[in-house]
Order: sequence, then C-alpha cells, then structure tokens
Amino acid sequence: MSRDFSFMRFGKGPNTIEAFLERKVRKSGFAGFVCSKRFREDITIVVNDTLLNEYNVRRGYITMREDGTYPIIILETQTFNEIKRGVPSARLLLLHEIGHYCCGHLDHPPMLESECQMRRDYAAQNSVSPEELEADSFAADYLGGEYVVWALQDSMEKRMAIDLMEGTHFDSCNDLTLHEYQLRIDIINERYGLGLYDDEDYDDNADSDTLESVL
Repeated sequence: MSRDFSFMRFGKGPNTIEAFLERKVRKSGFAGFVCSKRFREDITIVVNDTLLNEYNVRRGYITMREDGTYPIIILETQTFNEIKRGVPSARLLLLHEIGHYCCGHLDHPPMLESECQMRRDYAAQNSVSPEELEADSFAADYLGGEYVVWALQDSMEKRMAIDLMEGTHFDSCNDLTLHEYQLRIDIINERYGLGLYDDEDYDDNADSDTLESVL
C-alpha cells in the first residue's frame, strides 16, 4: 500500500483519523480514503473537477447516498494536491468536510443548491449556519484554533483573488461568501481567545511529515 498511497494522520488515540491518498489519481477519479474508529464506514475521496464546475462548487464538498451510506468527499485536483503538500487551507477543508460527517449533518442533507442559499441567508444576517460552525470546531479540535483561523483567512484571500480574476467580485453571492469567511474567522478567534494571526506562522509548502509532527 505504501507504494501507491501517501499517508497522513490527525489526532491521537481512539479519535485518530487516517488518510490514505493516491499518489496518482485513477481514471475513475478515485483518489483515496479516510478511516477512523469515529466513522461508521470509510470515507472515499474522489477528484472530479467537471462535477464541481457543474454545481459551481469551489475546492470540494462531502456528500452521501440518499440512504445515508457511502460518504464521499469530492475534491478539485488542485485542492487534492494541496492536501498532500500540507497547504493549511486545503487541510482545513478536508477536516471540515469530515466534521460534517461526524457531526451528523449528512443524515438528512439538503440539496446542494438549497444549502448554499441557506448559508448566504445566514451571512446576510451577519450569522453563520450552526452546521458550518460545528464543522469548524471539529477541525479546530484536530488542527488547533489558530491554525483554523489562518487557514480560513488564506481561503478567503484565495477566493477574493479568483473572483477578481474571473470578474465576479461584484457578484452579491460572492460578497456573502466572503462575508461568511470573515464571520467564521471572528467566531473562531473569539471562541479560542486568539489574536490576529501572523502570516509567517505557517508555510504553504510545508511537507506532510512536518505537519504530522505537530498535529
């Protein structure tokens, strides 16, 4: 297995989460899996840029079959590669999506379009959906609150850059998405009693072994 997969571990003891990621994504899109004693079943990872573009989803999301089984995290190619390289914003996305599964948010999931609209409605009222906050807290339990704040800031800045490049920075939906990022940052900052993050605290090019040593 070590010849085909790269390996990373988050947490310790019975709460340990282990991820096995393909060094080269298969033609079917299969890219690995995540396992833990916390899960009812393994979570499959699939890379599918076309599907994400069709749903207008950036980076990735987690979903399940209608019968509540077979969890699957769908990622874009760049995000998948960033997870393996140890980019904080990508690692956060992985743990955040796993958090949705572990917190039971997928037991009766809304349609993706409805979920996106719900999150925008919360942001318009200067709030964040409870599910998003739970998933952030789950990630913070593994990565640390300061790590999550920095990664959210990095994700927000990358989203702003993409919107500028694509000329969609005046879109009201995108404005609400950026506002939600800032609200999540503020909430985690307050919840964990943190100050402002330092750009030099984390290295986007850190390798997996370095990150595993501090998780």
